[in-house]
Amino acid sequence: MFDVHEQAMEGERGSDYVNAKMEFEQQIALLTVVPHRSKQQSLPRSHSYRMCSAVSAFESGPRPPDSSLNGHLSASSRVSNEIWTHIFRISLTPQFSGKEKYVSLIRASRVCNRWRHLILTTPSIWTLLYGLSPREIMHIDRLMIYAADCPVDIEIDCTDSFRRDYSAAGLTLFQHMSHITSLSLMFSVRHMESWHTMKEALTVRAPILRTFKISFMGSGVTLPSGLFGDFAPMLLNVTGQIRLLPRRCNAFSNVVQFTVLHDTKCPREEEARTLMSVCPRLEALVLDSPVVDSPYNFGNVSKERFLCQERIYGGSHRLKHLSVADIGELRVPRRRLSRSSDNREPGSLRFVIPTIQLFGYEHIRSLHIIWARSATFKFIAKRMSQIKHLTLDQSSDAKMVLVDQEQKERMFSGISNVLLSTVLRTASIFDELQSLTIGDLGTHGAWADLLARPYPKLLSLTVVVAVTRYSTSSWVPVFQTLDDRVVTCKALTTLRFCHQRRLPDSNVHGFSPLTISATKTVEIIRARLDLGARKLRQLVLEGVLFSEDDPASDVVELRSYVENIVFM
Repeated sequence: MFDVHEQAMEGERGSDYVNAKMEFEQQIALLTVVPHRSKQQSLPRSHSYRMCSAVSAFESGPRPPDSSLNGHLSASSRVSNEIWTHIFRISLTPQFSGKEKYVSLIRASRVCNRWRHLILTTPSIWTLLYGLSPREIMHIDRLMIYAADCPVDIEIDCTDSFRRDYSAAGLTLFQHMSHITSLSLMFSVRHMESWHTMKEALTVRAPILRTFKISFMGSGVTLPSGLFGDFAPMLLNVTGQIRLLPRRCNAFSNVVQFTVLHDTKCPREEEARTLMSVCPRLEALVLDSPVVDSPYNFGNVSKERFLCQERIYGGSHRLKHLSVADIGELRVPRRRLSRSSDNREPGSLRFVIPTIQLFGYEHIRSLHIIWARSATFKFIAKRMSQIKHLTLDQSSDAKMVLVDQEQKERMFSGISNVLLSTVLRTASIFDELQSLTIGDLGTHGAWADLLARPYPKLLSLTVVVAVTRYSTSSWVPVFQTLDDRVVTCKALTTLRFCHQRRLPDSNVHGFSPLTISATKTVEIIRARLDLGARKLRQLVLEGVLFSEDDPASDVVELRSYVENIVFM
């Protein structure tokens, strides 16, 4: 959980930083240590007042003397204030914060005078006000006091099942909008009073706001036409439902990315026109739906309808990134016939057209197709130049990324086994492949299809090491297929192993990086990769280590096949 790369936030790495990394498991346990009851003012057990009382205790009430914790803090006294500040930020992550994010930090401020001073006089600790509990949201004005004038990120969720008073949160937004860089608001039609409480705050100028997310579960509500006082010059990214957009919104004049939220139905023509008009500089559009509603009316869409959609989304040729669900193939269910009828009409294919075919897509640099079908892949692959980079990963979101020699990127997510089989059997598009990244394809046959062909111009092979269900260390299943075949890649210079992501259930105790077998690596480089009687120039381990069970002789032997081993 302690990420070494985050040390950039604190400046250059020093000896204190390394010591803190080694002692972190012991230090973080102190975040929840509270002095003996006889030496501090006990916190009320009532949950409804815990937040308010704990914050007010900062300004009044007895402080525990430093001597009461000398036994606990003697080992940590050498750690610098910068490192403790970093640890306090880590304590706010979900692994530690639980339901009430800042309670542990409040308790930590009562451990000793040093911690109290650091926590209450370091505004940067209080700038990430998201993931708050309803009680913390109700007292967000108190949290903002300690953020001072620092830019803050705020998330307010008003969809709680209980009716609560969010007037303090609305007033806080009204007073501090000039200090907010990211704002996320969630409302429900069941609690309209919370919307009316916050609505006035959305009319205040937002000079440094960069990201805005609005979610309203219900209908009949639109954002105010004078959103953010028509002044949000730095606002670039917006997430929300298109139906919430007003017909005029000067605050969105610089928005370059719009992500549609909680809407799997295609935007209506009027909504699409509103979106493109209020966001004149839009470059990236993320939809979770097809562009047109053909799957919902069995493909009865006129040619004029297609041309209209093309003019709305692609006529200006300004989009650089598009994420859209695929229409793909639609089969009409057969009609219900009477028992006396002998006519058994099977389901027939009525509509086969890729979503991307509806507008001038060729100018779009980055294209993301969700739930892509084989017809869409074939349509796009025929219109791409030679593929230079390929990424295949079926482990989590089942994605495939193609990048051609013109640096146009086409991503397919949620790909089916049928599409995967189609891709792996389309050998002609991989003749000029220079970079290949592979994750977990799930089946032995899929790996066999991928590795059966030669890659004469392949320069870089990256293997994504993922966590298996059974252990925190795993050897990627792809190399099980190499036991009976050799991959010809005589131009290969770099073999890279990298981790897919942090361990999903990692905590402070027992955390370890992913490991691979040095013995198996030697066997693969020596016998399973045809490098043309030469050494591999570089072996890169990014977030991955050799297993401790490997004999040292195997690591030494590995260096005889690789010119350089790089650990990152």
